[in-house]
Amino acid sequence: MKLAGLTIASFFVSAAIYHVHSRSFFFLGHFQFYALFWCVWLAHAAGLLFYSVILWPKYLSPLRRLPEPTEGRSWWNGYGQRAFFGAKGEPVAQWNRSLRNDGIFRYLDVLNIERVAVTSPELVGQVLARIQDFEQSHNLFRLAMPILGPGIVLINGEEHKRQRKLLAPLLATKEIRKLDSIFWDKSLELLQKVTDVVSKTASATGFSEPICVDHYAGHVTLDGISKAALGVDFESLKNPDSAIVSNYRGVFEPTAIFRFIAVCKIFFPRWLSESIPLQRVKEAKRAIELIHNVCRTSATTKMRLNANKDLTTPDLISCLIRDRGVTDEEELVTHSMQMLGAGHETVGVGITWGVYEFCRQAQWQKDIRAEDAASKRLHVRVPALLAPVGQIGRMTAHDTVLHDQLIPKGTTIHVSIRSFNRNPVNWGADAGEFKPERWLRRDEVTGDLVYVPNGGALTKQALMTFIHGGRDCIGRVFARSEMLHVLATLIGRFEFVLTDLSYMDETTIPVSGAGFAYKPRDNIHVHARQISGW
Repeated sequence: MKLAGLTIASFFVSAAIYHVHSRSFFFLGHFQFYALFWCVWLAHAAGLLFYSVILWPKYLSPLRRLPEPTEGRSWWNGYGQRAFFGAKGEPVAQWNRSLRNDGIFRYLDVLNIERVAVTSPELVGQVLARIQDFEQSHNLFRLAMPILGPGIVLINGEEHKRQRKLLAPLLATKEIRKLDSIFWDKSLELLQKVTDVVSKTASATGFSEPICVDHYAGHVTLDGISKAALGVDFESLKNPDSAIVSNYRGVFEPTAIFRFIAVCKIFFPRWLSESIPLQRVKEAKRAIELIHNVCRTSATTKMRLNANKDLTTPDLISCLIRDRGVTDEEELVTHSMQMLGAGHETVGVGITWGVYEFCRQAQWQKDIRAEDAASKRLHVRVPALLAPVGQIGRMTAHDTVLHDQLIPKGTTIHVSIRSFNRNPVNWGADAGEFKPERWLRRDEVTGDLVYVPNGGALTKQALMTFIHGGRDCIGRVFARSEMLHVLATLIGRFEFVLTDLSYMDETTIPVSGAGFAYKPRDNIHVHARQISGW
């Protein structure tokens, strides 16, 4: 029963009780009625809370017979603190290693809310393929809709199919290649920024002072997506403190206040959570207003140019108007916000983890520079680095069955990408190691290195970075292209080493539990040294 239903029920129960005792229906002006109403409301709320937190998950739920972790579990809050504030996907990954299960288990989240984790290739494949049974999470919609808009990442059903059919041709490999010049220009701009830092701060060894990888990765991807998607350059590399950049980037900062607001959005109406008198709430509303205005102005300008047959730019919104015939301004704004929000934070985090992994293995930096040293072109052949998103969730649209287990309507199903991408079932005994050479093999005849599309995976869906099925990442080609441009440029020009050598052990890195991406909580800092001849 939702908050509104609870309040309505309490009102009528209070009215009935008051009428029985006073023999009157004229009670709205009586103090006694309101006192009675609050007593009834609190009694209903307490009963509902007891049922939801104790009775249902522990004694009545059809999921209670599934395997589940119990060590360190709170009797009333399950693993709420760990699952909500910890790194997304990591608890499920750990439980999958330590808990005996047949590819499916249950765990209790905040206030003992039930979550089901699926881990085997077969069950993960079913969840991702049956998009009518397992929809995008409604909680994610409530959390992200103000930032992303009601676009393809968040919506379900026929509207999702319509938007996917509309956008897919624009995000095909052939079309994304037309944006290479944008990615290349922005990569060179980033290169110059880092070169300036290195030249000004280099020590006798040639290495610079600490450089925050997250900072530059976030700004170059924001510039790349704004130019490639909207045809508007935010110039965040040049002006990181501008109003639109600082406000918009701030929306994605995983602070404690961010987590608090996220909880409020899940349990309370949107209007109430957005009325909280906190500076972070005001900044978020300001950022959304600014980005919304930029998207609307861009769409209006491009529609006017298209009417005069003057719209020739290759950005995605121009293609939607010119090539796909979209003329609805609100829809164009929605697509713009979705591309910006979903396409810059995740790619930026992917670049950060990419630089980090190359720092852990200095030889890899040398190896990929040597791939085509004669022409001084760099080919990074890794299709996906550490997954920027650690976990995805799906919600059952109705009562359904998975692995002979009844899953009630409204249950959240979690797929830990972190767990799946490192599962020995999918990759073999060395699944936990980051090995770009998985995607290369030596041709027995020519001796040349040949690209291996599946990286030698043991199962069809082993790599879940861009997920699979009817809701797979439609922007995967865009993300790969931008990521590889930036990484190729950076690794080609600089040698990188970690500032904090304890981070050579990945398990020592604190990872944020808030936000949408699996990102280092305290950022990744590196020293850079320019490579002679590059």
